Amino acid sequence: MELYLKKMMESAFVVALFLCLLPGETVGNNCSKDVSWKDKTYYRKLRIQGEWIKINCAITASENVTFWFGKSKGEIRKKLKVDKRKIKLVSKNVFNITNLTTEDHGWYTCQVCGKKLAKFLEVADQGKAYAKPIVVKKPNKALYDIEDSVKLTCHAEGITVAAYEIMWYKLNSDEKFEKLRSAGSYVNGMWTETLSLNGLSERDEGTYMCKIHRYPLQYSAKELVNISLEEPLSPKIQIDNELVHFKPEQGKDFLLSYNVSSYPASYIKWWKSKDGIYYELITRCSPSEKCEKHLRKENISKTNFEIKDLKYPEDNFFYKCNAFNKYGNASKTFQVEVYVKPVILLERTHIYEKGMIINCSLTKSVVNPPQVNYTWYSCGTSKCDEKNLKLISELYSLPIESQSNTRMNYRCKANNAAGSAYQDILVVIVSNKPCDDKNASLISILLPIGVISMIILIFLALHIRRKKIMSWFRDKTDH
Repeated sequence: MELYLKKMMESAFVVALFLCLLPGETVGNNCSKDVSWKDKTYYRKLRIQGEWIKINCAITASENVTFWFGKSKGEIRKKLKVDKRKIKLVSKNVFNITNLTTEDHGWYTCQVCGKKLAKFLEVADQGKAYAKPIVVKKPNKALYDIEDSVKLTCHAEGITVAAYEIMWYKLNSDEKFEKLRSAGSYVNGMWTETLSLNGLSERDEGTYMCKIHRYPLQYSAKELVNISLEEPLSPKIQIDNELVHFKPEQGKDFLLSYNVSSYPASYIKWWKSKDGIYYELITRCSPSEKCEKHLRKENISKTNFEIKDLKYPEDNFFYKCNAFNKYGNASKTFQVEVYVKPVILLERTHIYEKGMIINCSLTKSVVNPPQVNYTWYSCGTSKCDEKNLKLISELYSLPIESQSNTRMNYRCKANNAAGSAYQDILVVIVSNKPCDDKNASLISILLPIGVISMIILIFLALHIRRKKIMSWFRDKTDH
């Protein structure tokens, strides 16, 4: 009996020792009295599929906790074990669950010595783990104009929820990124931070960075984008024909093409003057609009200067084009002087007279410039053409002392700096030759005979008439 009792006591001791070695949740009366949770906070964590989460079940005692999973609060469906693949032990009673899926969505319970601590994990069914930032420039240009506007948008790749913090930075002169203010909103279903740069200037040039960050995972990614402006350029005026004195012909149209190159675009002003000293403003052209309309004859755009149907002297002016922006100014000045070529007013046919003079007369219209050169050519008996012209005089007047043929052709040519004109004329000798000696002798003989015959005829006529009168008188007396 004593032996039996002794064995019973030994068995009880072994059982008691075994029970002491069991986990606290199985036997609670042997747990340390000072067991408490180091992280007592209940939290609801959000994760994206493919990410991980650390669940802190650490306690103030040396016991090991058990780790349970359930879909609803208070439910303990499955005991979780460390397998070094899906569930890893970070430190004592601290667990890391990796490569999360929607199956991991639910409640996680830590249990020890009859105490429980539940934490909820939400695994989103959309989005992408470890996303990259997507940056868009609108409009997307390599170089922007000063005063342009651009929007820089950034969202996390494939993320439609605000799971990532999105921030914009700009690299400053100290080579450090300085945080900027941006506006967050949903754009096309994506949570997006937009940085608006309006009225671009030199201070807006530089490197911008969009950074996305997931604080629970301590994960971040960034994307850089550059904003560059056109290189500032003071105005330069280029005219197709670099003349300073234009001499168009009256009645023609005057067209001048020009170009103003600058950055930013320049303001353009056009002026005119009669004397080249006092100028009057014609029109102005702003960088963004067409040139102002005006009532003057000039038609002006940002690339052309035109005057139609030129008149002398009404359209004789000095003109000035001025262009300016914030980086400088430029100007071009030129003169338009309308030229009028001579017009000859000369009878086409002339009657020859010995020692005659024919003047190369012009019309009464103004000739500009007034200096006119005259040239006379002889064409002989043929009509004048370039092949048979023979220079005979370089004066205004053509004297003709003699002419070998009854019909001779001449050409007068008048020219000035504006151009030339010519007129062909014909000089004709009228036939009026005296009688020869033979005819003179004949006339000297016949003339007296004719005179005598005429006297006889007159005498006979008078005699016959007298006889008729006497006969008539006798008849009257007899009666």
